[in-house]
Amino acid sequence: MAYGLGKFTMLLILSLIVWTTSPLVVEARIIHHKWEVKYQFKSPDCFQKLAVTINGITPGPTIYAQVSTTG
Repeated sequence: MAYGLGKFTMLLILSLIVWTTSPLVVEARIIHHKWEVKYQFKSPDCFQKLAVTINGITPGPTIYAQVSTTG
């Protein structure tokens, strides 16, 4: 009986270690982007106008970020 309790305790300790360290792995993520911002002539409404582009696209990409996001 004591052997089974020790095995259960070891399994519990191991699962707690994995459970507590897994959020650290998930949250330790930094995303790098390379943006080339410049003025280009674009004609979205058939009239050529000067527009700010990001990587040649206007309007620029939608940015999804959180308050705690670092850059």
